Amino acid sequence: MRKNFIVNRDINEIEKELNNSFAGVLTLRLKGGRNYQIATNFIYLDKNIFIALNKEDEKFGSIKFNHYGQFLVYNAHFENDSDYSYQIKYISIIGEFRELDDPKLIEQVKEKFCQRFSRDIKETDYIIPSNLKLCILDSKEIQFIIEFGK
Repeated sequence: MRKNFIVNRDINEIEKELNNSFAGVLTLRLKGGRNYQIATNFIYLDKNIFIALNKEDEKFGSIKFNHYGQFLVYNAHFENDSDYSYQIKYISIIGEFRELDDPKLIEQVKEKFCQRFSRDIKETDYIIPSNLKLCILDSKEIQFIIEFGK
């Protein structure tokens, strides 16, 4: 098997990939020292990731807020090319994970969630259920790697 990797540092390409992706995997640290992974939809805004966590989830009370977390988005493409048979794009975002508490930013994120995931509902009628808590992964490092292989 042959693999080639390209590290892409172009923020416009990174943002394009993130804005075209609907879901990713969030990895957080729990108070007991274990990692917790959640597959979730997200909003990318101002170089940060925004998600909604279920407060009724059994792990919610154990999440270490104000601690580092990682968000991973990937996209795979397969083709019959003479040089490569697949292409996988990985975007990894590492940053501080915390509950979102800025009312202005909460409204902006809520609006983006509505536009992206609930197009049949007017923004003024869109309500985030009371069991969900908006959170932010405040990015400190973003990596974009493209893997080609055969």
